[in-house]
Amino acid sequence: MIKTPALPIPFRRLAFGAAVAFLTAIAMTGRVDAQAIVLVNGDPVTQFDIEQRAKLIQLSSRRTPTRNEVVEELECTIIPGRGRRRCAAPRNDVSEGMG
Repeated sequence: MIKTPALPIPFRRLAFGAAVAFLTAIAMTGRVDAQAIVLVNGDPVTQFDIEQRAKLIQLSSRRTPTRNEVVEELECTIIPGRGRRRCAAPRNDVSEGMG
C-alpha cells in the first residue's frame, strides 16, 4: 500500500510562502514606542527618548519636568547652535556647577 502525503507539494509550498510573508510583515512593523513624536531638523524624537530624558532631568534636578520642557531640552541637544539664549543654562547654574 502506497501512502500519499496529506497535502500536495504545491499547496505545501504555497502555505510555506504565505507563512514566511506573514512573519516578515509582522517583523517589519515598528513598535509603538519607536514611532516619532516630534521631528527636529529631520531627526525623529520618539516617546522613549522623551521618557528617558524626563528621567534624567528628574534625577539631576530632583523635580518632575513637564513634557514641553523635556521636548525643548531635546531640541536644544539635537540642534546645538539654535537660539543659544534660549538653550543656554542660566549663569548662576553654571557658576554653581563649576565650583
